[in-house]
Amino acid sequence: MNLPPLFRNRQRLARAAQRRLRGCVRWVNVATSLPFDFRFIGPPRQMSSTPAYCSANGFTWIEVYPEQSVTRPDPVCINYPASRMREGVFDSLPAAGVAILPNARVVGEDGWIVGRDHTFLPDHSWFGAEPAKCPIFRAGCLKPDHFFSGRTATLASDFAVFNYGHTVHDAIARVHLLEKAGLAWPDIDRVIVPDLRSEGRRRLAAIAGIPFEKIVNASTLGVAECETLIAPTFPGLRRNTPPWVAEFWAGKAKAVPVAKRRLYISRKGEKRSVSNEDEVVELLGRYGFEVLVPGRNPVFDQFQSAEMVVGTHGAAMADAVFCPLHSVFIELTPSKHIYPYDYTIATAANMRYISVLAESDESCRDPEKANIRVPIAYLKQSVELGHALLQEHSTPSAALGETA
Repeated sequence: MNLPPLFRNRQRLARAAQRRLRGCVRWVNVATSLPFDFRFIGPPRQMSSTPAYCSANGFTWIEVYPEQSVTRPDPVCINYPASRMREGVFDSLPAAGVAILPNARVVGEDGWIVGRDHTFLPDHSWFGAEPAKCPIFRAGCLKPDHFFSGRTATLASDFAVFNYGHTVHDAIARVHLLEKAGLAWPDIDRVIVPDLRSEGRRRLAAIAGIPFEKIVNASTLGVAECETLIAPTFPGLRRNTPPWVAEFWAGKAKAVPVAKRRLYISRKGEKRSVSNEDEVVELLGRYGFEVLVPGRNPVFDQFQSAEMVVGTHGAAMADAVFCPLHSVFIELTPSKHIYPYDYTIATAANMRYISVLAESDESCRDPEKANIRVPIAYLKQSVELGHALLQEHSTPSAALGETA
């Protein structure tokens, strides 16, 4: 069919846009046939699991935890089916450990790892479950702009540079794997970490034992080639915190007396804030809750003395991993943002998890930013259920019920 030139141009533009939208998945298929070294053109040429890669090349792989199935108690979802929360939960987690890799690269602030033969190792990335979706496959070239001699460890992880929750669970927690693998800081020349831009992050790095004089900020790197790279794997899988992360932080944090505090974690002024927060605070105040507004200062020690916490999904709730055993975690779950981050954090820390589905603002196009409205009757029901669960693991005490 003979089409007018203008229409043919539009067709060409549409086809070009479709090709761009195929993105990194298409690159995975094309990359293996690209010429030259990936330092000069295109993304990594192939990918592999880390244990298989180390075995095939004679590199050191120290397994700390074997691949294992994970059994978690079902989430208690007050006003929606629990199956929706479980959609993103994996029944098994891959082996966790540390690889020691010669002449490997650490790519970008997200810390993607590429072996010396152009092999991407997704076991160290948030994209491990779906590696073809990793943005590394959109890279134009991976030419190194830094070279580190000696032994370099990396704790860099996707999104951790700007997100506190990913710093706690996905990045700094990897210190546990280094320790269990028998690797000591005196044997490491430097360590790549997400930026410690807040006092809360710096305190966590300190209690994890990271030597500050050896820190290299991940955000300062483009592509770093390391003479010897010491690379712990990603903790669990995306949005699925493994139990050892909670055990690690429980062992590092200084013990505090359990004060049976009840905390409401406010997101006032932030994305996913509660539009009817006055009603929420008024209700929770009748049940003895304090309002905590996290800032850039550390608050994890506040969670250590809490028997019940309530809050919207967000980075500040990552500190719930410091709560005492059998405490109660009530998540205000945005209807447009149902993911098992907090559910798996709670179960990893042996907490009881309850979710109240809150209506996301339909006028906001970005589901991650939409404010929420909390159904007060369901919130009241969840707090009373939380009290009943606490009573199962406590000595007889005064009732939690509403105060006068």
